[in-house]
Amino acid sequence: PDMNTIYKNLLSAVDTQYIWWGSYYQWIPEINELYPTPSDVQLSTWEQQYKILQWTDCSWLLWQATIGYTPRNTRWLLTFWQSVPISWNSVSQIIEKVQPLDLIVWAWHVIIILSDEYVIESLWKENYEWGAEIVKLDERLEDIFTRRQPVDEWNESELPEKEKFVIRR
Repeated sequence: PDMNTIYKNLLSAVDTQYIWWGSYYQWIPEINELYPTPSDVQLSTWEQQYKILQWTDCSWLLWQATIGYTPRNTRWLLTFWQSVPISWNSVSQIIEKVQPLDLIVWAWHVIIILSDEYVIESLWKENYEWGAEIVKLDERLEDIFTRRQPVDEWNESELPEKEKFVIRR
């Protein structure tokens, strides 16, 4: 799909709740028709979203936004398309290199770059807030740098998986 379609799809997922292995952030309305909630039951917002499968994880968010063009699994995204050379680069150097829709990837997570200022991702946080959200690129990279190092190619780096990330274009 074209970039505008991908952006529209990504932005429509903002505030969708997170669930590992995803679901369908645009939800499945037929569930309510096939399995109506009894009139004497009041579902919370969270329960209603859960019922209609309005949840997503990081790679499912990307997969849906690209209408199935990208791999569904982050393991496959680690070597998808071209590598952006980032080894030994600082946060500011990386920001100068990235382009919209580049992917920040490591084993088990992907972050989609929206611009030179913002990214979108769907994740579970330690404080039990979760879901698809837009955050500042520089702040997210600073956070990533506290635990990981940038590498050019996933398979060529000898660093342990938990200590590295790549950017794919």
